[in-house]
Amino acid sequence: MVSQISVDQFLSIFELRSALEPFAIRLAHQRKPVDAAKQAQDMLKRGWNAVASKDVSLQINLDYEFHEMIYGWAGNPAIRDTMRTNWNHIRRSMGVVLRRGVASKTSWEEHDRIIAALMRSDVELAEDEMRQHIERAQEKTAALLSEC
Repeated sequence: MVSQISVDQFLSIFELRSALEPFAIRLAHQRKPVDAAKQAQDMLKRGWNAVASKDVSLQINLDYEFHEMIYGWAGNPAIRDTMRTNWNHIRRSMGVVLRRGVASKTSWEEHDRIIAALMRSDVELAEDEMRQHIERAQEKTAALLSEC
């Protein structure tokens, strides 16, 4: 039996994400591999295919892989390890949201904007897009979790 994630636990994770993930974007810009654009396009294509499939588990796994790609590019094991610890809870909260009918299309549109800004070397915009992505997810998810 899996315990339900509390709203307080969820909010604390998203506070951490809102600080770490924009910073990971900055590091990713500095350290991304030479084939980053190809990796990103492959990831985005897989993400959009998951949206089309309506397979909730696949959507959750690919969302994680998208963020993991950014952590990998950042080249900071502390960020990667800290976020991996929290992704089990994030996945559970994403499951609540997606199973309640909230489309993952918005998330992949946001991922597209993050990558587009990052590939154009507009780091400030990429950081802001990541921050907004996390804040929007937090708002949607917190509302749904408080209903449970």
